[in-house]
Amino acid sequence: MKLNITIFLISIGLFFAAPKEYSWNFCILNTILFFIATSISIIKIKKNTAALLFNILFLFSYFLTAFAYPTFIHPFNINYFTFFFDYSYINKGTALALVGICAYLLGLVRYYGKEECILQGIEGKGPNLYSNQHTGIYQFITVALLAVLILLLKRDSNAGLLSIFKSATIVTVGLIIFKNPISRISQTKLTFSYIIFFSILAIFALMFLTIGDRGPFIFIATILLTLFVIRLKPTQMIALALPVVAVGFFLMFIIQQTRNENTITTSSDIIAKSNEIRTKNDDYWRYGFDLINSSRDIYLGLEYIDMYDYQYGSSYKSIALSVIPYLPSLIGATDVISGSSMITKFHRDRYAPQSDGGMGTQMAIDIYMNLGIGGVIVIMYLFGMYLGYCSLKWFNNIYALTGILFLISTAIYITRSNIFLDLRTLAWALLAIYINSAINAKPKYRFRSLT
Repeated sequence: MKLNITIFLISIGLFFAAPKEYSWNFCILNTILFFIATSISIIKIKKNTAALLFNILFLFSYFLTAFAYPTFIHPFNINYFTFFFDYSYINKGTALALVGICAYLLGLVRYYGKEECILQGIEGKGPNLYSNQHTGIYQFITVALLAVLILLLKRDSNAGLLSIFKSATIVTVGLIIFKNPISRISQTKLTFSYIIFFSILAIFALMFLTIGDRGPFIFIATILLTLFVIRLKPTQMIALALPVVAVGFFLMFIIQQTRNENTITTSSDIIAKSNEIRTKNDDYWRYGFDLINSSRDIYLGLEYIDMYDYQYGSSYKSIALSVIPYLPSLIGATDVISGSSMITKFHRDRYAPQSDGGMGTQMAIDIYMNLGIGGVIVIMYLFGMYLGYCSLKWFNNIYALTGILFLISTAIYITRSNIFLDLRTLAWALLAIYINSAINAKPKYRFRSLT
């Protein structure tokens, strides 16, 4: 813990002392500190499968969004990005990302080492939160079939509808895990309702891919991965999760390259496209471009703040209000400009007026543009605390399990978006759990201390 605090304090110093001119040595130092801080924390949580799975996805994604470009790409390929940006912000942007991740790691390990209570895993004595094991599955089927029908008619993904779909999926998967306290999920008998459930997930995955939206596909793949590995031992989970994640990143890149073409992406098409890309670019960093691209958003965001001012949380207003359906439109809060929209407009006006593509954001710079460096520290620390709490309590707390499922399902793409972007999904899932638990018998727990 002391070493984590030391690295955190060093990261703050590096942020304020960042050289104006790009320095490879400075970026290497920040990257080394990133690896040291993350390694210490991973060792601390290595016995917790849920926390370990989230961090495998999250930290790898965070590395690509903030540290890969300044340390391993820019010095050797200055033309990696098509349009120009001010290179003098690379050092400060890298240090900002380090401050954010160090604050997150401090919050994460806060609970570890303390006395905790977990449910005794006795076969047949697991929590009986619901009188009907398949209640959540039947609810999900109703919502999902309606969503499929609407998507078939509109050929578009509605944000509110997508939140309902995600919430229903999280609740259902959480119920499956919670109702099987000792048995491996893979050994659970596949009843008709389970078959329906997984079939609908497959339909949704294909549906969203056909309309060019990969986010829901990643969500489905990640939450299914969680369903099958969360109760494995950490070493077994890593052995299964790492190859799946690697293949997933590869396939999503190929899909990105081919989704605008009028060809069917069969296995032979994918292999041919992969060879074409590798031969053309001779650059394996291209496979992570969707995430690496967020590095540029950090630098543009810093320049934007230097030229204008902080947003003081204004871009979070509509996200917070959207938890209550239609409330933003009722009070006229739908015209709030997001961080990614501000970066896009700024980039076009200053560097690329001929560009018609949109820019994204990165979680650290998105917070910084709203609340400054203090906001980055506080919010990332609280984010780590919430993950730490959920990862320690999920075994006997359905609300913590819902939280950890939500966090794992967003682990890959939350690094390149607003940290509160899917707040509505989590809120609705927790509300659904609360309503169901309120109308059913309260479970009886048996606890034992870890110490």
